Amino acid sequence: MNDSNRILNIKALFTYVRFKLRLPRDSENVQLTIDSVKNGATMTGANLWVLVMAIFTASLGLNLNSTAVIIGAMLISPLMGPIMALGMGVAIYDFTLVQRSLKNFFLAFGISITASTLFFLLSPLKGSGSELLARTSPTVYDVLIAIFGGLAGIIAGSSKLRQSNVIPGVAIATALMPPLCTVGYGIANLNITYIIGALYLFFINSVFISLSTFLIVTLLQYPKVVLLHEKKALRLRRMIWAVVLTALLPSIYLTVQIVKKYVFEQRANSFVREAFKEDRRVVILTETTFSSISPQITLTIIGAEIDSLEMLKLKNQMKEYGLGNSGLHVRQGYGDVTRKSQFIGNISSTIENNSRAINEIYKQLDSLLKPKTVEMNIDSLQAGIAREAFLWMPEMGSLFLNPITYYDIGTNKTRKGWTINIHFKKAPKKEELKKLENWLQTKLTGDSLILQFN
Repeated sequence: MNDSNRILNIKALFTYVRFKLRLPRDSENVQLTIDSVKNGATMTGANLWVLVMAIFTASLGLNLNSTAVIIGAMLISPLMGPIMALGMGVAIYDFTLVQRSLKNFFLAFGISITASTLFFLLSPLKGSGSELLARTSPTVYDVLIAIFGGLAGIIAGSSKLRQSNVIPGVAIATALMPPLCTVGYGIANLNITYIIGALYLFFINSVFISLSTFLIVTLLQYPKVVLLHEKKALRLRRMIWAVVLTALLPSIYLTVQIVKKYVFEQRANSFVREAFKEDRRVVILTETTFSSISPQITLTIIGAEIDSLEMLKLKNQMKEYGLGNSGLHVRQGYGDVTRKSQFIGNISSTIENNSRAINEIYKQLDSLLKPKTVEMNIDSLQAGIAREAFLWMPEMGSLFLNPITYYDIGTNKTRKGWTINIHFKKAPKKEELKKLENWLQTKLTGDSLILQFN
């Protein structure tokens, strides 16, 4: 194939692709699109009542944490109309349409906030589920959703797809209704964080849906209603981009913070897994608190106590995981004598609320009965229990811990347990002994516990 034929084929392919990707711009279709968008900007009595019902439905869905109910509310909401009409009005210099769109937009906004606030004031359910929380931390990803959703909406609206399921899909994707309901929840519960976060998300969605409409209408060169002087047109474009940047920049900052928080948590978890993979200790709770200046890692552990030298090694090891500026705090045993009366209760509560941790504890303590590790593990466990018990029973002199295996005739099963022999320098009170026995049962697993005091 010679060069001229190859060029002709490339041109033909380009022409075919351009034909397939073209957007309709015939005069009939343009007028239908303009009329459709203008009709959507009008908030009549029926539209307002539908809006109120949609708000109550969405609020109920958020209150019950039901995604299906929230989606249904978004499908029946007429909020999208004034926002798209605003973008078109600015694009074709129809300032009458812009004024009408803004008036109906703020009317719908006020009614939505009032209705949702009233609902949450009267609702007996005051908790906040995941669906509510999801509307309080907008990011740049919400900007992208609004842009792509808005583009899909106006492209469908400018073609024969205006009667398809594209517009309802855009209403679901861009989610205008739930943020307004979340604002109502924040007002009803006096939660400023919810109010600001949800208002910002609604602002993002509104701005970028309107911007998408403006861009497509401008690209398709819809006829202008009035002709603006170049200076006025330039001033209008600058105002548009100022609003866009105002909406965009905070979302970029929030996205960066979320990514940093995610990276920090991943590094913290990797560090904890590696640093405490040996059998001497079990981490039953890992808590991370992210901040740009000094993030914190707080660990609750049981087992061999961490001394100052080991703590220094751990902090040096954190640098290998990019955690050099992070603080490390470890809760262990009776490290703080002023909390000794609360320690057993705190550990028990933590274990009950962390099923994974309790399984790990059982696995580790069961390993004490394995022949190859029994002596080393018992020595470590025995020393740890003795040190912890001595801090609140200083009259204790020594403690001897020994695993036992015995045959239970009644159940026809082999069972495991512990014998503990404790020598006291001074005879303790009966209630102290009972408290000690209960505490030991929380520290050791098995079928029985035999205590001997002398």
